[in-house]
Amino acid sequence: MQNNDIRITLKTLFTLGNIDSLKKLRDTLKGDYEYAESLLNLNDEVVKDLNVEVVKEQKPQSQHSLKPLVYNKDWSNQEKFIFVLKNNNRFSKFREVAERIIEIEGKGDVDYLTRRLTASTRNLKLDGKIVKIAVGGHRNTFWGLSKWQNEDGSIKEGHEYLKENIATSRNRNKRESSGILDDL
Repeated sequence: MQNNDIRITLKTLFTLGNIDSLKKLRDTLKGDYEYAESLLNLNDEVVKDLNVEVVKEQKPQSQHSLKPLVYNKDWSNQEKFIFVLKNNNRFSKFREVAERIIEIEGKGDVDYLTRRLTASTRNLKLDGKIVKIAVGGHRNTFWGLSKWQNEDGSIKEGHEYLKENIATSRNRNKRESSGILDDL
């Protein structure tokens, strides 16, 4: 029942003074709630048994609605890469995707995973499933699904990369200097 239908039914029953019908309705709604709760608990158990994690959706960059996504640690690097792109719903750098995968899995080396993702997505690139947008040089290459790109090569609205991820000579991929080169 929809909330509005419930309100109308309750108001009608209350107006007629039919208390027994109100109690029946209450018991039915309570049963529906308990059934829904048991389904949610069962879902949690199944997710745990399958060695997958439910990943919280990030807020969409546009009016595009995101579907709930389930992450599986046993996926190939290609599948993990596509999962993060879809979850981000925007063009992203390999390093950014690697950081998100490590955040989800709780372990890993960002530099190593970035290199692995770069190599393992080769077929996705060759097949045209993912495309790149370079912003002012190779250090600022963002990858996204080909359907997120207009025919003229521009990015479709709602799938734009984050401007703060553009590396400059000052923030050079947001890494801190070791200081070794300072004395040269």
